[in-house]
Amino acid sequence: MIPAGWIKIWKIFIFDWNTNSEEWDDAGFINGVSGVDEAGFSLDLSDDGSRIIIGAPGHSNYYGAARVYESTEIFPGFFSWVFI
Repeated sequence: MIPAGWIKIWKIFIFDWNTNSEEWDDAGFINGVSGVDEAGFSLDLSDDGSRIIIGAPGHSNYYGAARVYESTEIFPGFFSWVFI
């Protein structure tokens, strides 16, 4: 339970497997719109990793929503995720 007066905000972190270092690299994150959306409850990533769809079952009084984001590599190793 969230204390009264607090706002619950979600954030989805995205990682990319680096075959050279055999470690996970930070590939960016997506900030939530609203805590009541329950965004991130479900998600799926495209085969090439360039798009992600995020389910938000609590959006609009529980009518639900899905948001699609596309990644853009700003500079080597740093990605920005844009709502499309």
